[in-house]
Amino acid sequence: MAGANQQVPQFVRHRVTHQLVGSRDGIEKRQFANCAAVNVRHVTLQGMTFRCARFAIVLLVACRGWAQDVARMEQVIQAYTANQRFMGAVLVAKGTEVVLNKGYGSANLEWDVPNSPTTKFRLGSITKQFTAASILLLQERGKLNVQDPVKKYMADAPAAWDKITIYNVLTHTSGIPSFTSFPEYAKWEPFATTAAEEVAWFRDKPLDFAPGEKWSYSNSGYVLLGYLIEKITGASYEKFVRENIFTPLGMKDSGYDSNSTVIGHRAAGYTAGKTGLENAGFVNMTIPFSAGALYSTTEDLLRWEQGLFGGKLLSAASLKTMTTPFKNDYACGLGVQTKNGRTAIEHGGGIEGFNTQLTYYPDDKLTVVVLGNVSGAAPGEIAAKLAAVAHGEAVKLPTERKEVTVDPKVLARYVGAYELMAGAGMLITLDGDQLSEKLGEQPTFPIFPESETMFFLKVVDAQIEFVKDASGAVTALVLHQGGRDQKAPRISDKAVQARSQVNKGVEAFKSALYPAAVAHFTTAVELDPNFITARLYLATAYMQQYIPGADSPDNQQMAKAAYDQFQEVLTRDPKNELAVASIASLLFNEKKLDESNEWYLRLIALNPKNKEAYYTLGVIAWTKAWVVDGEARTKLGMKPEDPGPLKDKKVRAEVAAKNGPIVDEGIKDLDKALQIDPEYDDAMAYENLLYRQKADLEDSPEAYRADIEAADNFFARTLETRKVKAERNAHSTTQEPR
Repeated sequence: MAGANQQVPQFVRHRVTHQLVGSRDGIEKRQFANCAAVNVRHVTLQGMTFRCARFAIVLLVACRGWAQDVARMEQVIQAYTANQRFMGAVLVAKGTEVVLNKGYGSANLEWDVPNSPTTKFRLGSITKQFTAASILLLQERGKLNVQDPVKKYMADAPAAWDKITIYNVLTHTSGIPSFTSFPEYAKWEPFATTAAEEVAWFRDKPLDFAPGEKWSYSNSGYVLLGYLIEKITGASYEKFVRENIFTPLGMKDSGYDSNSTVIGHRAAGYTAGKTGLENAGFVNMTIPFSAGALYSTTEDLLRWEQGLFGGKLLSAASLKTMTTPFKNDYACGLGVQTKNGRTAIEHGGGIEGFNTQLTYYPDDKLTVVVLGNVSGAAPGEIAAKLAAVAHGEAVKLPTERKEVTVDPKVLARYVGAYELMAGAGMLITLDGDQLSEKLGEQPTFPIFPESETMFFLKVVDAQIEFVKDASGAVTALVLHQGGRDQKAPRISDKAVQARSQVNKGVEAFKSALYPAAVAHFTTAVELDPNFITARLYLATAYMQQYIPGADSPDNQQMAKAAYDQFQEVLTRDPKNELAVASIASLLFNEKKLDESNEWYLRLIALNPKNKEAYYTLGVIAWTKAWVVDGEARTKLGMKPEDPGPLKDKKVRAEVAAKNGPIVDEGIKDLDKALQIDPEYDDAMAYENLLYRQKADLEDSPEAYRADIEAADNFFARTLETRKVKAERNAHSTTQEPR
């Protein structure tokens, strides 16, 4: 489920693919890449021999003023169909006037069935804008608020999600890692699943960053939104989208794709092989779900754009929310940026055998739809060029670029490292008079000068422009591709190497190869001592190997190594919540309760809404009180399970002096946790235990009974809350099939 012009990553198993080319199995993450890893695959189509693409049904409105533009548009598309880099359907419309609506190549190569304007294509991540619109419709109907925390509608959400709002999920700022990047994803892909099962794949994974702090494209997030839609409405995601979007807008050729249902006029998907196009790999369509499982046609997507931006679906306020970017030029299921002075609202998609691009220019109501049934970058590139033609801009095709000669001394000034995106460095190298680029772990590719500062690739339609300051020093490069310009500042070679080591370490960590992960993260820290992300990963990798309760020297050394690295983070970033929370947790697991208590108080000072911190303070209080109470009972010959207060009044008074303040403070902390999350059943369970500890310290029967009654109430609430949660989960897994 990916982007093309907006370059959003697509729904396939690969973590990140270099944006300069299309990936074979499905798709490129390009600039909307997860900084945690750069796993690149380059696929070129040069040297392949294909039979000529067969043209299908055409609806072309070449009215006055458009004929020349349409001719140039055809040249653009032909540049991609000539070697079958593109097969599919294309639509260009200005307002309600359709300028071009045509099919290219085959919907099914084996039966030689041509593509047409009515061919149905899997959309991949274009699905996300329909999911976002569904969430906003529910907000308009009072069913939710996008500023609400996810946990309000998912009571059993993990503590790490406490601060994640629905808006964070809509805008890819939740920090929830994308499950399509997990090593296990390839094993999950062929099999049917439910929304609840998918959420279980990623719910307990560590966040990539604190919610709202950064941007990272997450298919997990949009699966979570579909899960919430089903929980809140009681209907399937497919039914909600069909009844509330497709039917009202007259989108009769759109729906949720299925591996078993017979769907008329549906295209087959293809990918480039060694000797030509091959049938694309299989993905069970329950997997992409609300992040990428819809299908549509070019004509239906024009109806969608006209309905969405024509006020037929959302209120003006909701549309503004949906189209206002938050971070990284991303709004809610849509990328929003300025291109040559014009606002472009867009998203791309990619799923096995299909790549798509949908772009809308609100200033002149220009819609460009490119739906392809061949994996690769072509749809995004085609859409950008068609929009440029429609706007009267000059478009240069790869075959039209002319190479010039540049002095090798000038070329030598460009050699170095550039940070194209967080965690992804581009190296520029020179061999003789040949300049080359290398992004992340992908192979090196030559670049060719068309001026002293502008270079182009021949493997894909992309250009690299070098930027100089007033003194003539090279300070950055700009990657031009698919209508998007990405500036990459020049950085040290060591910084690039450090980011590469972090990427390798993340892959090892996610495969549970913790010693290997430690080695990579250690190297990254040595290369760049102030690289906080590397230190956090290193500390976490040590902590992952610590076994609570084991007293071996090696185990204790692992805990110390983790502690030391988290302290190194805090030396550089004193307000780093993750480091503070991790130290508090580590000390708790080491049974250093007083120290852990202090660190949790420090965490609360940073984040007063952290329910997990208040809860753990309550657990610490109960643990300390239980130890003192147990020692007193042993002294009096009582068993821990014996009911009632301590028998000896003097001993009881001594214990009350020690435990009373601890118990009272623990109850207050658990009360605060429940104020933050009224359905926090673990906090209720410990309130029950603490009130029983309190009862054991009472002198009067009335006070004892009052404490026991409070304890019983919390016990009953715990059982009832867990029952409600279990019923919710059962409901989410027994809804009608998607």
